[in-house]
Amino acid sequence: ASLLALGCGAAAAEPLVPGQEIKVCGQMAEWPPYLYFKRENGQRSEELVGYTIDYLQRSLAPHGLRYKFDALPWKRCIELVNRGLYDMLTDASYNPSRERSYLITKPYYALQLVYFYDKARPKPDIRSSADLKKYRVCTINGYNYAPFGLKLEEIYARSPGIDTRSRPLGRAWRDSANASAASTSPASARA
Repeated sequence: ASLLALGCGAAAAEPLVPGQEIKVCGQMAEWPPYLYFKRENGQRSEELVGYTIDYLQRSLAPHGLRYKFDALPWKRCIELVNRGLYDMLTDASYNPSRERSYLITKPYYALQLVYFYDKARPKPDIRSSADLKKYRVCTINGYNYAPFGLKLEEIYARSPGIDTRSRPLGRAWRDSANASAASTSPASARA
């Protein structure tokens, strides 16, 4: 995953100066060990910790920069960075569209991609990412599924019979997840 910064935020409007605060957003869903809420006596606190927070601190502090981190729904975080209301987002994976819109750091971690399927059903015959197109796949709205060989229009279709006008969905569903546990080699598809 990488840090992404857009050229229209406050941090990009002028050269950065020591003491400046960078507005950063990231996914509100916890993803230990990268980003999660610290636990005190087993109870979740409001303090975000993890490798992503450590990386931000180590990247910005030597330049005298401060940051304010807000955990938001992923799609909202992306949109607010695009509008210039945030300067940077975290834990994002590379795709060509993001390269056109953002300044992208080198990856600061990588993940091994895997498929999960429901063991109560017959095991799907998936030998490559192209085989996923034969199945209904569950996804998270705004995530990058290019490493799986899936196109955006194949991912963000709503399930028949679900009225999305009555309430906003935090996830875009194609239906239920039926992917095999076979792994792939591309870096992170997370964000």
